[in-house]
Amino acid sequence: MAKRTELEMVKAGLSAHKKHGYDVQVTSEEAFEILKATGGICRYCKKPMVRGEGKMHDRSPTIDRINNEKVMTKDNVQYICKQCNTTKGAHTHDEFIGFLRNLRNSFKARNIQ
Repeated sequence: MAKRTELEMVKAGLSAHKKHGYDVQVTSEEAFEILKATGGICRYCKKPMVRGEGKMHDRSPTIDRINNEKVMTKDNVQYICKQCNTTKGAHTHDEFIGFLRNLRNSFKARNIQ
């Protein structure tokens, strides 16, 4: 089986979101441009996002709603790695950043590196 192109991967991701009942108003072309704009780097952990050979893994690029209370539009989606997307869960971008700051401060306070 041939490896899917990045555009096919984007289309499949949007289709999966539609099947799960999300209001997807971003086009596959717009989402593809958003993916390309990342340069292959996750916004949160700054690690490279790497496509798997037919299955998802922690570094796979995944589409994410920046604010989970809003629909999927070109201004409310981003591509981040699966690990960060899973960790972010249903939180908004601002809530997730707050969580990460609290976690960092907790580690600093206890001298954990």
